[in-house]
Amino acid sequence: MTFKAASRAIAVVRSWVDEGHGVAFHLLGLAIVMLTHCLTLTLSPKISQDEPQIVDWGRATWFEPNTQWSLNMLPNGQSVPMLSFLGPTLQEVAYRLTSPEWFGPRLSTILGAALATILVYLWLIRRGQSRFEALCLAALFLLEPTLTSSFRGGRVDAWAMACVFGAMALIRDGRKPPARTVAAGVLLVLGAFVWPTAVLLYPLALAELWSNVHEDFPTPTIGGLTRALVQVAAGSVLAAILLLAALHWVNPAVASLTSLMIGGQFWEEGQTIGEKLIAVWRGIWMSPVTWLMATALAIRVRNRAVLVASLLAYTVVLSTLVYSCRVLYLLPYVIAIWAELLSASRARAQQRLMDAVLVACLVWSFAISVGLRNALALAQARERDATRLREVGERIIGRGPKRVFLASCDFYFVGRQLGWHMKRDYTMRRLSSWKLEDEVDFAVVDHAETQAALIAGGMRIIDTVPVVSAYPSKLTRLIGAKRYGGYVFLGFPRENAAQ
Repeated sequence: MTFKAASRAIAVVRSWVDEGHGVAFHLLGLAIVMLTHCLTLTLSPKISQDEPQIVDWGRATWFEPNTQWSLNMLPNGQSVPMLSFLGPTLQEVAYRLTSPEWFGPRLSTILGAALATILVYLWLIRRGQSRFEALCLAALFLLEPTLTSSFRGGRVDAWAMACVFGAMALIRDGRKPPARTVAAGVLLVLGAFVWPTAVLLYPLALAELWSNVHEDFPTPTIGGLTRALVQVAAGSVLAAILLLAALHWVNPAVASLTSLMIGGQFWEEGQTIGEKLIAVWRGIWMSPVTWLMATALAIRVRNRAVLVASLLAYTVVLSTLVYSCRVLYLLPYVIAIWAELLSASRARAQQRLMDAVLVACLVWSFAISVGLRNALALAQARERDATRLREVGERIIGRGPKRVFLASCDFYFVGRQLGWHMKRDYTMRRLSSWKLEDEVDFAVVDHAETQAALIAGGMRIIDTVPVVSAYPSKLTRLIGAKRYGGYVFLGFPRENAAQ
């Protein structure tokens, strides 16, 4: 198909969607994508550190505040405090609803991604995008490979973003009653209490607030902007007070200002600018055109508030510990820049070119996030099957409140099913401060360095579990696909650890 023919086809679809078929098309596509993801929900991705840690934060913060074990332990024997408790608590609830199976947290975050996508569409419509543009950009958000890895892997980033997108949709409401601006402030705080990194989206929300005031008054007055900020602040303060009061009632030790940033590892010394840029690339490399085009053409954005907010967010991210799921919080800025670029493309040829690039990005992201991911998961179901871990854990360690040092988080849900009391150093950098023999009986590790430290602490290898099989495909190695296996089980050579 030639570019001219493709442009004509896209123009026909644009016209059809803009005539009022956008919502039905959006919901149908959303349902298809989500149902496809559910086919391989427990196969891809492999259980990673973040998923069990978030669930365990919910257990230790809200349901079992006096727990003596946790995956997020401090040297003083307490779980790392976490003010952003809503996301972890939601994940723990989802796990309990589906226990002993462990797909609940992933199903929860898939629903969060669906809600966030709907709110992206609503926000874009309210800021003046055409239905076609709003539909494509919402789909681009949903299909972004890093976001897909996040919500399929049980992270709550999508829920946090949904709160902020909801706030921006309220800010952009054409009726602009004060109650909606106050509600926007409530949602902004809810986002931060779902996951702390949501604060990176606050500059974009403020840019939307400024743009909204600017549209009301061509020459914005200090009074108009101040009034809007006061309304947002009122909702934010009210929500924060109520949430902190609820948390203090359940877990007084966590609801303190000293724990505000603990658990986020926001700032990190030692990461060079080169390492930061590599981490950024790892976050965008599977959909580079989507990100790099928005970044390169940002200078053409007429909305200076969005441009300044984007530059601020990029700067803050590069000033922190950079990794792919932190880079992910720049995605809403990329969507906003795309929206501005599409709005500025009013010449027929320019609009067709932008539409073609946008659709090409959509097709690419769909192929990676839905097609390739699910195809690989189904083709490698044996290597990705976590159900066999329960048999391994029960055979080697057994059932009951076994004290287990869990360096490999792959066994967290197995341990919950078997009744283990699992401990893990939050940063895995302070093993020398642990009195291992007094605190644990067993250990499960998958890294040689941790294994050596535990052996130095007096533990001995009692069993090993090799990797199921190697991936034959170069493609799977290239995209970083992981499989279960390569575990070492250790214990102390004493009678009470023999069972």
